Amino acid sequence: MAKVLSSREFYKMIGVLDEILLSDETFILDLSEVMRIDAVVIPNLLFAGKYIEKKTGNIPFIRLGEDWNAGYIKNYLSNINFYELSNEFYYYENEDMKYGGLVGKKMDRRNTTQRFDYSCGLMEAQRRLYYGLMPYIEEYLKTFDVYNDSVQGIFVDSVFKQNDISYLLSEMIENSFEYAKSDNIITVQSNYKKGKIFISASDFGMGFYQAMISGKNMDDAGNFLVKPGKLGDAGVNILERYPKNEEEAIIIGLYKRMKSKKYGLYNIVKKVLELNGIVRIHSQNRQIILTSRLMEEFLDGTLSYTYNNYRGYNIISTKEFDGVHYELELPLSIYSQEN
Repeated sequence: MAKVLSSREFYKMIGVLDEILLSDETFILDLSEVMRIDAVVIPNLLFAGKYIEKKTGNIPFIRLGEDWNAGYIKNYLSNINFYELSNEFYYYENEDMKYGGLVGKKMDRRNTTQRFDYSCGLMEAQRRLYYGLMPYIEEYLKTFDVYNDSVQGIFVDSVFKQNDISYLLSEMIENSFEYAKSDNIITVQSNYKKGKIFISASDFGMGFYQAMISGKNMDDAGNFLVKPGKLGDAGVNILERYPKNEEEAIIIGLYKRMKSKKYGLYNIVKKVLELNGIVRIHSQNRQIILTSRLMEEFLDGTLSYTYNNYRGYNIISTKEFDGVHYELELPLSIYSQEN
């Protein structure tokens, strides 16, 4: 495995798992050579334990190295709440580690991973979101320049706080409950060295395509319920018909509530790209990576027929992996806005 377990490396790992997973055999996820795990990987890494158990019938083990670096990885996984969730919900067993110490600083307690249980219902999940993740939101929004009241003429105190971050996380949980019928895991971490905020959320459900063809998105006449607004030829090609595959389903999902007052995925992506951030959406066997260079196509609705120009980086085929995964990368600070 690579020295850094990034999102790209995680999906490479998933791509070869089926070749080495054998039924009724205990599987060991070997992280002994890994020197860093990116925060955005944590929700998927937890659900990978369920993926492996589904394939083998056994809870997998995690193996760390035998030197001091194992202490860094162990310390990070402990601080980000990985071990607590893994042990409580049986995602992994822990292999006996020869290096038992912890190396590195204790992470800010507001950087965390939280699990939202589908069986407890949406209201309880929203309550846990408020009490579990709001300390992080309250703290790290202050690092955005536009959050300061000193910016004249811009009402930013509650608008930015309520709409951009808390609504973003709430929307992710609601989508996983409503469509995937799945638990949701969210990780939030601020990295001052990189100057970035990382937010990732995963469920282990059906994905965009299956949710859209399930019947819930059709009217009584059997017409697909998509109201994307004025999108020209792009709407005729993709956005006003059934998706043919996971790629098209993700694109349709991006625009589905474009004009809605409810926050919606479109508004989330729009805000992140405006901040020069990055959005990665993975559903079943496809990934779409959205960056600011796609902002024009995204806003004018032509993304649905120009995204083929970016295949290879922005569109990636992956091995089938249950559920939907979102990654968002935001700057810790942005330029002050002027009147």
